[in-house]
Amino acid sequence: MIVEKESAIMGKLSPLSAHSLADLSGLPGEHTQYLQADHRRLVKFESVEDPNYNILLRCFNTTIEAIEKNSKSKNDFL
Repeated sequence: MIVEKESAIMGKLSPLSAHSLADLSGLPGEHTQYLQADHRRLVKFESVEDPNYNILLRCFNTTIEAIEKNSKSKNDFL
C-alpha cells in the first residue's frame, strides 16, 4: 500500500491520516510504503531520479514478481 505523508486540503473533508489508511485494507503480506507527497502529487514526478518515483517503481516490480511467482507455482500443479 502506498500512502502519502503530507496532507492535502480536500474542501470541507479532512484528509485521512496515514494510520487510518493503513488500517483499511489489512491484506496478508501487505507492506505500507510512505511517499513524501500529498494526494495531488502522489504520482507526479520531476524525473526518474525522483525518490518517490523510485519507491513506486520498486513497489510495482515487487508486486509483479510476486504475481509471476504465484502464477508459476499454480501452473506447476496443472
